[in-house]
Amino acid sequence: MTTAISFARARNIRKLLIDGSNLTVIERPGYASQYFFAHDWARAAAGSVRVAIVVKPDRFDPQKFATTVAANRGFTADSFTSVEDALSWLERM
Repeated sequence: MTTAISFARARNIRKLLIDGSNLTVIERPGYASQYFFAHDWARAAAGSVRVAIVVKPDRFDPQKFATTVAANRGFTADSFTSVEDALSWLERM
């Protein structure tokens, strides 16, 4: 995901949807992993790219910890369980 965000920033793509709903992950990342992911993604976005991430419902964090970390780093991102909701959010941004 860091590479996709960097790619978008380098090409002046301001909004990015990442559909991870088909990824096979054994378990939802813990808070420490989410913290470091959000920091890496914020650095890659450099304030230029807004990101909507689609995840499987069983991987969705209703507390949106990574979203909060991202916001604290100046990175606009959010997670969703459907592509439709993610696109709607990106359109409003």
